[in-house]
Amino acid sequence: MSANNELELEKWKILSRRKIYECAPFLRLEKQVVELPDGRLIDDYHWLQMPDYCVVCAFTNDKRIITLRGYRHGAGRVTSYLPGGLVDKDEEPLIAAKRELLEETGYEVSECQAMGSYIPHGSYGCGRVHLFKATNARKVREPNSGDLEEMVIDIIEFETILNWIRTGRIQSLASMAAIVGSIKGVF
Repeated sequence: MSANNELELEKWKILSRRKIYECAPFLRLEKQVVELPDGRLIDDYHWLQMPDYCVVCAFTNDKRIITLRGYRHGAGRVTSYLPGGLVDKDEEPLIAAKRELLEETGYEVSECQAMGSYIPHGSYGCGRVHLFKATNARKVREPNSGDLEEMVIDIIEFETILNWIRTGRIQSLASMAAIVGSIKGVF
């Protein structure tokens, strides 16, 4: 143990990896053989690689929040969520956030602040989510996302979004993290 009584932890060693499934650029599943620091071997650790994505909590000039509503196949139902999407290869997450906001909502922002990037599932990977808070959003065109799903844009009050989180209308953990971080100044 270190002087501050924290356990000294070591990384696991990846001894081998074998692709089980791949559908680029969306998904890659590997079966890995890993050695734990104490020497134990795990011969079937599954690791999931997914692309980075961004989520934007965008506020209009009158402090309302831009949300989307639509069917989300992962949740199996219609939910509300924040704009966002995949970060293209060699694209900066900030650029992706502004692009996704414009494509999905038709809104541009004058300021967009990074609130950090996080791994959605610490055990299996699953890509990295980049969270942003954007202010002074103004509509400059009609949305043109090219996404598969139909979406409705809702511009809502602060109290409404908190209610949506409490009642489960928002199912996306990344959306909830961006909302809470934006309105509470957590990040």
